[in-house]
Amino acid sequence: MRTSTAAIPYFWDIEKVEETAKILWKMTHFDPRCQASVSIKVYLIGEFLRGECDCQKAIEFARERGRKYIEGNKEFYSDFEKFTNPKSLEQLDLNNSIGYTYKPEIIESVLMAVTFEAGDADTNKAVVGAVLGAYIGNLDMFPKDWIALDNKIGLLRGSTECWN
Repeated sequence: MRTSTAAIPYFWDIEKVEETAKILWKMTHFDPRCQASVSIKVYLIGEFLRGECDCQKAIEFARERGRKYIEGNKEFYSDFEKFTNPKSLEQLDLNNSIGYTYKPEIIESVLMAVTFEAGDADTNKAVVGAVLGAYIGNLDMFPKDWIALDNKIGLLRGSTECWN
C-alpha cells in the first residue's frame, strides 16, 4: 500500500523503480510474497506512466519481474499464480485477508467492488487506485465527488449510512 509512490520519481527507468521499491519494502515487509507484490504493482504503475496502453502486455511484464522474488520458495507458487492471474474478482477471495498483496471499466465500480469484497480493503483499494490512476492518468475520468475536497465527508457519510 505504501509503496505505490516508488514508481513515480523514476518511472522512465525500470531498474531505478525497482531499486526505490526495494528500499521501501525492506523497511516494512521483507516477506518474498510482499516483494513480488510490490514489484508487480510498481512495474505496472511505471509501465502506465511511460505510456504503455496494452494492459495485458504490462501485466505479463510485471508478473515476470515479480516472479523472481519467489523463485526460491516453491510453497508460494500456487498463491502467486492464483493472485496474479485471476479469472474474476471473486476468485481473489479478498474477504480472507492476507498480509501481502498480489491482487495486482469504471473507476468507481472497480474500487467499490474491491471494497465490498472486504478483507484488507484499505490496502486493496490503495493498490487498485494507484494502478488505475497511473493507467488512466486523467483526473477527469474519476468521479467528480471523489476529487472535490468539499464532497469527501458527505461521500463517506453517504457510503456508511447503509450499514446502520
